[in-house]
Amino acid sequence: MRVHRASIFLILAVVFGGPGSAVATAGEVPSAQAGCDGTWQVQDVPNPTGSADLNEVSGTSPTDVWAVGTLYTPSAQALIQHWDGTAWAVAPFPAPGTQSQLFAVAALTPRDAWAVGTYVIDSSIRTLIMHWDGRRWVKVRSPAVGEYLWGASALSARDAWAVGMHLDAENKPQPLIMHWDGRRWSIVRIPHLTGDSALEAVSVISSTDVWAVGFQGLTKTLTMHWDGTLWKVVPSPNPGDTLNTLYGVATASPTDAWAVGSHFSAGDYTRTLALHWDGSVWMKVPSPNVGTTASYFESVWASEGAAWAVGAYDTPASVARTLTQFWDGSAWTVVISPNVGPTSNGLRGVWASSPSDVHAVGLILGQDFLFDPLALRYCTVG
Repeated sequence: MRVHRASIFLILAVVFGGPGSAVATAGEVPSAQAGCDGTWQVQDVPNPTGSADLNEVSGTSPTDVWAVGTLYTPSAQALIQHWDGTAWAVAPFPAPGTQSQLFAVAALTPRDAWAVGTYVIDSSIRTLIMHWDGRRWVKVRSPAVGEYLWGASALSARDAWAVGMHLDAENKPQPLIMHWDGRRWSIVRIPHLTGDSALEAVSVISSTDVWAVGFQGLTKTLTMHWDGTLWKVVPSPNPGDTLNTLYGVATASPTDAWAVGSHFSAGDYTRTLALHWDGSVWMKVPSPNVGTTASYFESVWASEGAAWAVGAYDTPASVARTLTQFWDGSAWTVVISPNVGPTSNGLRGVWASSPSDVHAVGLILGQDFLFDPLALRYCTVG
């Protein structure tokens, strides 16, 4: 069963519930450099406090990749890790508040990256925005209190976006969009939606072409577009009876964008959902479901004619296994991905420097409801 990334904020909860493809012995993580042989390989990734996860990944080159998540012991604190082309290492920064969590990262250049999430200070939940200037990560002032940021994307040093959720006057979830203009972050006005709604991810391709996705009324997919002046809701398919949700979006061009997530219908299980934008409409594209129970996407990366989507699927024993799929320009195909140990594994974020050099991150459910961060890499030589 899939649980939203934010649902484990401030608590320890079972997030993923799968055998699947390659499995390593519990506690054993294969070498980070197993070779670029066209298969997914598990990478060594630090777990400084004994319980941690990774939520999203973004980079600027094969030797400059960032991943963000949470350390869970002794209390929840934001986690940032960096890949230099050889190994993952924890990036130090001052703890923002008493508890914190990072959900998304957007790397623009080696000296310009953003990470967003939530933190707690003086018993108040606030949006958390961190910036990398090439030397250190620092907290940047943001205007919202009592809100969550779940997605981020950057176009330039003066144009970045963050999306998430806030509570309206009736204490109901509503989408939240914030923009960076090079000097400050500000909240951007958007239409009020009916029902509990939120935005999960955002992708920018130009100053007049930005997509944000999520859910509306807990039942329908939500796709919103920025044209340089206004944010507008754009119709999108809802193949399930309910719980049609989009968790990731990636834009390759104005006529080539992907949004991924899941949908559910009575008498069936949760199924993968892949939507494609062709410049005019969003259309559902068939995507495989693994096994006989739930399958779902969490994140997507795209370039012209190619895309990667990651998530998880559940076995009949309610154990989650990693799920990766590749779009070759004509169809989505499952690519076998490894799992560590007999407990649940799942992927939450994906980024690639090219279709043949890909990073995916997530978590492993360990003993006593503790987590291990999970990092996979797919690459080919030549």
